Amino acid sequence: MQVRSSERDPWWRRPMLLAVGPTALALTAVLAGVATSALRSQHAIAAHEVVVTVSSSVATAHRPDGARTVELPWLLPGDHDLEISQDGRRLAFVSERDGNPEIYVVDTANGGTRRLTSSPRASDTDPAWSPGGRFLAWESSRGTQSTILVGRADGSGPPRVMAEGGRNTDPAWAPTGRRVVFASDRDGVPALWLVSATDGTIELFASTTGEAHGPSWSPSGRTVAFDVRGDLWQVDVATRVPEPLIAGPTTDTAADWSPSGDRLTFARASYGRRTIQIAAADGTGVRRLESADGDTEPVWATVAARLVPPTGALLPDLDQRPPSDLTILKLKGRWALGFTSVVENLGDGALVIRGNRKPESATMRADQVIEFRDGKRLTMSRVGRLRFEPHPPHYHWHLQPFENYELRRVSNPEVVVRDRKSGFCLIDRYGNAVLKGPKVGPPRFTGNCATGRPDALSVIEGSSPGYRDRYPAFFHGQDVDLTALAPGLYTLVHHVNPTRQLREQVYTNNTASVLLRLSWPHGRAKKPAVRVIRSCEMGETCSR
Repeated sequence: MQVRSSERDPWWRRPMLLAVGPTALALTAVLAGVATSALRSQHAIAAHEVVVTVSSSVATAHRPDGARTVELPWLLPGDHDLEISQDGRRLAFVSERDGNPEIYVVDTANGGTRRLTSSPRASDTDPAWSPGGRFLAWESSRGTQSTILVGRADGSGPPRVMAEGGRNTDPAWAPTGRRVVFASDRDGVPALWLVSATDGTIELFASTTGEAHGPSWSPSGRTVAFDVRGDLWQVDVATRVPEPLIAGPTTDTAADWSPSGDRLTFARASYGRRTIQIAAADGTGVRRLESADGDTEPVWATVAARLVPPTGALLPDLDQRPPSDLTILKLKGRWALGFTSVVENLGDGALVIRGNRKPESATMRADQVIEFRDGKRLTMSRVGRLRFEPHPPHYHWHLQPFENYELRRVSNPEVVVRDRKSGFCLIDRYGNAVLKGPKVGPPRFTGNCATGRPDALSVIEGSSPGYRDRYPAFFHGQDVDLTALAPGLYTLVHHVNPTRQLREQVYTNNTASVLLRLSWPHGRAKKPAVRVIRSCEMGETCSR
């Protein structure tokens, strides 16, 4: 990404996304118009508020009283800097899934994930939604320099500079959409600054004796909360006078206002323990959100049903079992390691997949149907594709992606071999004998995925609570090629729901692995040997 600008060349004279004139006036009208929705009735908003936190493996939405938690789909382990649009229909987050910190946007209606930035020489972090959701501001860092950029949330058009020179971080939009507050050392002393979203004017907002970070604008637009040296401060927007809000021996950071404006959440670190705290807007009544212990990055959000299914949803829980029955055979002149894969549904509800296609389409669109205790249903669209598999012994419609397999070298955790699995036909094949599983009822999915019907326009498949999907070793893709691998330690990893498009109760049990040692005791021309050292029911780092 190349940004051509300087403080000597005023922002409003450059070719840019937000310019003075009709474009700027239109932008101001749009942002000002949506400001009314940001100042909606507190009582109307409060019933739909959640606090979202991030751990090393998952993002979780918590009801403020801690009575209910729901793990969020789409986000992979390590994704961070989650920011939720005002209406709860889109998520922005930072991920290194493509090798570099970039910003991604998820549409919660269909789970479609799109990379917004592509900056191989910079780290793009800290996304912030404009009130109407049309724009995102973020921090782009290269070396010791950080620039605040702004771009359209749909990815159209190049991003433009909002602030540069020194370290400029932590952008946050005003509820009116006319200004962005950010932290910067542009004057030599770390402080809070304001930049106009219409003409690019930058001015000092507030400074303290310590470094200011993490500004968060209250929904009323009257107050900005931020942290200084592990204490929370606030500054009145009218007077611009900063004052302490919550101070003490702990380290408190990452303040964020509830959409109704009556509460704050923040991260607290004390003696190596990380907790999430909630307080009244004036800093009183601080209490711990117990369901989020150990998590970080708290953000408030207004719930959309497709982001967090309503109470009463009967979600599946796909539990990946470790690979088993490891066997070596020679296939077409190459040595292959075969294995059995097992996925169990330990959830309260069935995984229901409904496929549909038009006659001219070769694949079906896969939707997930979530069922509720009261009989209602909610359809989550485009969770995958269904493809007809015309090879023996299948001849039916397979869901992709559902499960994948990887063989990783322990000395260097790169993937050396991936599976060639073509997908899965999900039916209730085997009753679950695991004691921790729910009670097994009569099989529900018995249609065998429209076997022998490549002309089918629709299909229903799935997995009931208490049933397992089991594929034996070498059963059409249940193997990886060992021929070119050096002897040593490897981890065989199995992932179910690898893209986390399917809605589940829990995602932390979606990966299991085995640590194995590969050797060639009789030379490369002879059969290799594999010895299982350890089997791990959860996680992809069995070597640890």
